[in-house]
Amino acid sequence: MSIQLRFGRIGVLLCVATCADCSQPAPANLAASLKGIEKARFLSCSGPPLLETSNAGQDHMSFVTNLRRGEAIGVTSPTAFPVASCSVDAVFQNDRLVSSTFSGDTAMCSMVFGLCIPASR
Repeated sequence: MSIQLRFGRIGVLLCVATCADCSQPAPANLAASLKGIEKARFLSCSGPPLLETSNAGQDHMSFVTNLRRGEAIGVTSPTAFPVASCSVDAVFQNDRLVSSTFSGDTAMCSMVFGLCIPASR
């Protein structure tokens, strides 16, 4: 086995170990953990909604968020890595979150909304 191949394997193992150390365990269910949170606190984590509608006393909001607010989400070039993002559809009633659906990069969702989870949960 060549020395370059050995160093390559060692590099891959170090990268995997480093990434494993940096990842935070995701809450079992973000939607359940955040249910009942105040709208203002939710918005402080998510940033502004992309779409907002009101119907029968409920505010429906859709978000696409990441840790670098303002970064364009989408394809920037054929060789660029995709931007890790978290998509959320949320419903608020009386300024409280009544339901939400999270999709996209689950690690990003956990990083963005992890600090918003009330300490009592």
